[in-house]
Amino acid sequence: MIISHLSERSGAPKVLLDVADSLSPEKYDLTLCFPAEGGIAVDAARKGYRVKIIPNPQIGFAETPSLSARFKIFFSRLSFMFRLRREVKKGKYDLVYLNSTLSFYAGMALLGVGIKCIWHIHENLPRNLGNKIRRAIITHLSDFIIFASPTNVEFFKSSLIKITWSVIPNGVRFIEENQIASDPDFLQRFDYKPGDRIIATVSFLYYIKGIDIFLMAMQRVVGEFPDVKVVIVGDRSQGEKGYIQRLENLADSPELRGRVHFAGYCNNLPSFFRHVEIFVQPSRTESMPLTVLEAMAAGRAIVATDVGCVREMLDAPEAGIIVPPESPEALAEALLNLLRSPERRKRLGKAAQERARRLYSMEIFQKRINDVFEGVLKGR
Repeated sequence: MIISHLSERSGAPKVLLDVADSLSPEKYDLTLCFPAEGGIAVDAARKGYRVKIIPNPQIGFAETPSLSARFKIFFSRLSFMFRLRREVKKGKYDLVYLNSTLSFYAGMALLGVGIKCIWHIHENLPRNLGNKIRRAIITHLSDFIIFASPTNVEFFKSSLIKITWSVIPNGVRFIEENQIASDPDFLQRFDYKPGDRIIATVSFLYYIKGIDIFLMAMQRVVGEFPDVKVVIVGDRSQGEKGYIQRLENLADSPELRGRVHFAGYCNNLPSFFRHVEIFVQPSRTESMPLTVLEAMAAGRAIVATDVGCVREMLDAPEAGIIVPPESPEALAEALLNLLRSPERRKRLGKAAQERARRLYSMEIFQKRINDVFEGVLKGR
């Protein structure tokens, strides 16, 4: 059983589907479990996977203001844990795969079941009591831990002495230019016209993603390059309402009014990236962002903040430009330098694409994942 902590189409659930695709249907009988209908669960069903929905609130206690709502979440989580435990026992599964430290409650449900477990870590956890408990559960249950990035290992180092683990970077698919389907409907969302100079980011609208920093940087950039169009790709329904209002206020500032487009979710990023001049990843925190990999595979010039393993991904400054997080001034300067130099944009984009193909192809990722599953099941 492969268990997702979310049903939204974000990074870790997307990687979960890549993990499932790594496993031959001739050797593995897979069930993919999601906490809600829709989103990535729909994508899994379209791929032909057996999908099981076991409801589990996708909101934390901290985001819940009222005591009654917190009690409701608590009892919903208990129900989820009971139903998942019963399903794992009844289904006679040989192995469970958990795809995030946020799969903590799924892990709690498996305590004492005696089933082989692979846990995939995508987050950089801060040091606090709650995460120490989380770490103890993960290391107690896991037969193998996969870390997406070396930065994910830091918090777990002291607990890995008796645990088998490996860093397996995320993978990205390469699509030949003549196989990329056009998506005119998506282009209409931001009034695309041939010749538009697009600077874009792809992200959910959360504070940690730093889109406000991006927009503040663009307030300076458009002063020198008034023909630039800013496109923010991301599902607004998954964002933070107060933060979205802040972004809208920035977009309506005198410098940016009419230049910023919130384009919503895009299910065909390779088509969109063909029209992007520079990709920006302005996050305040990340591990190994899939959107950076996708921009690399598309051969885009990239400016990204120095978080997680992004510097290593881009072999900065060889395949992309790194700037400090929380610095609209540094981000604006990097963007201005790239806009002034088409030759450098082209060189960086080519280097990024070659690096992604050499180190982060989906074939490399899937072989390593397949090897882990085979090893765990054979007791290696």
